[in-house]
Amino acid sequence: MPEPSVTALKSESDQKIDIALVDGTNLFREGVLRILSGTQFRVARHVDTIDDLLQLNSDECDYALAIVSLPDGDENFGEKLTELHRVYPKVRLVALAEAFDVEALRHCFMAGVDGFLLKTISSRALLNSLELVMLGERVFPRQLVNLILPRAVTGRTAAPLLSGDLRKLSDREMEIVRCLVAGNSNKVIAAQLSITEATVKVHLKSILRKIGASNRTQAAIWALHNGVQPLESAA
Repeated sequence: MPEPSVTALKSESDQKIDIALVDGTNLFREGVLRILSGTQFRVARHVDTIDDLLQLNSDECDYALAIVSLPDGDENFGEKLTELHRVYPKVRLVALAEAFDVEALRHCFMAGVDGFLLKTISSRALLNSLELVMLGERVFPRQLVNLILPRAVTGRTAAPLLSGDLRKLSDREMEIVRCLVAGNSNKVIAAQLSITEATVKVHLKSILRKIGASNRTQAAIWALHNGVQPLESAA
């Protein structure tokens, strides 16, 4: 029997897909509610933490999808996600992270999470990703999955995929690399560093050449594995 298409999923206008939203920030939750308004998705329950969701009676589970914001400073979130998957085996899980974090992604992958998305994602991309998850797909950044698969299987620390040397980068290029790790777009990088987008593109081209990367995502992964910390956004 053929798999349903995204179009078919959307056509079922009378059947809402109920979601449990896990995030302790009211502003973020209100934003998600606004994004999902008028779609086939409906937030049926929202709680602050994974623990709150685990404490609910699983017999009264009336949702098909859980969107979980990864908590800061909680080293046990991977175990909690695994437990959440065990308690609600039929609920698909999508994790939302503030920025690229290889360890967080590895924990999510091992916990059986169906999707790993950054909070910098656009509203349209978020909806598309949720639709794919509900169709049985697993949505992860492909480059990051390729990076962590050896560690997920062996439990050992994988070596960086690229052999570039941090010392080859200028101070300005290092600033841009730190912005890449933070998940910033060229426009945001330009505003943050008080340079033009054209200048950002020139520096990016130089960075990719020096470290042997083919795109900005691969460069961000390389930077993470070389201990580069994200550049905090200016107020």
